[in-house]
Amino acid sequence: MHMDKLMKQRAALDQKIKAAKDLERQMVVLSKLIIKHAPSLVNGEEQKVIKVLETAQAEITEETVMKPSFEGEPI
Repeated sequence: MHMDKLMKQRAALDQKIKAAKDLERQMVVLSKLIIKHAPSLVNGEEQKVIKVLETAQAEITEETVMKPSFEGEPI
């Protein structure tokens, strides 16, 4: 009984770790895009930058759902 509870806690922790790693990867990609497109913000092209970021977020979300990240990486 106690072992079962520990296994469930470990599984829940593993899911949280995976979600955190996925979020970290998404933030890195979005940060790079923001830095790349920052000059457009200065030029008043906010809508262009917003569109790029929305497209990137959709692609990242799609990739995250389709492919588990960090496969085989020890916890």
